Parts: sequence; structure tokens; C-alpha cells
Amino acid sequence: MNTAQQQSSLGALARAGTALAWLTGVIYLIIGTGMAPDDLDSPPQAVMLVAGLAYIVGGWLIRRLNRRLVRAGAVANALVMVVYMVLLLAGRSDLEIYAAVSKLAQIGLEIVLIALLYGLTRTAADVVSTPASQQAR
Repeated sequence: MNTAQQQSSLGALARAGTALAWLTGVIYLIIGTGMAPDDLDSPPQAVMLVAGLAYIVGGWLIRRLNRRLVRAGAVANALVMVVYMVLLLAGRSDLEIYAAVSKLAQIGLEIVLIALLYGLTRTAADVVSTPASQQAR
């Protein structure tokens, strides 16, 4: 695959990741602003608003195609899904349409972020900041 094709495929992945992050962010904002049903068992509204805004900003940052930002997004997204599963198993969260759609979007987002990580070449800053013992790996 030549450089132009690689950039094109990375751009398409970034657009898909942005759309999935924004979808998740909008769902979290809907829950956080109280537009979801009152009987929805979810974290406090402030937490949902912050998470929603974080996904909106994160979606915008994906488009920068910065390896460190993509890595941070993949870790943060995975942590959000783990926390949700723990809360669900503890009976402190619901599995309903809002959660199902957001979790499906987050799973897709995680796949896209991992694909972007593998597709993005290491930058000079990554190489310089990596200890020499790890650079050969």
C-alpha cells in the first residue's frame, strides 16, 4: 500500500472513529441533561455530562491522527467500558437502549482506535521519548 492509499484509509478510519465518539458523546449528553427516562439507572448527571463532552472532544482529536492521542483515547475508552461492566454487574447501572447503543458505538470506536494505532507510523518524538532498550521491539 502506498503512502496516499495509507493516508486515505487512515482518514476514513479517523472519520469513522470521530462519528462513533460523537454518537457516544451525544448519548451521554442526552442522559446527563435528563432527556432520558427518569427510571434510567445511570451515574450522576454531572458525570454523564463530563463523559459526553470528553467523547465529543475526543472525537475531534481523533482527526489529528496523533499516535499518543489515539493511544490515550483507546485506553480511556476501554476504562469507561470496564467501569460500566463493573457497575452493571454490581446492579448500579441499567442495560437499556441508551446503554446498548453507546456500548456498541464504544466497541466500534475501540476497534477503530486500535486499527489507527497499528496504521499510524511512529513519529520522531515517539522514537526519541522511547528508551533505547524498547526501541528494538
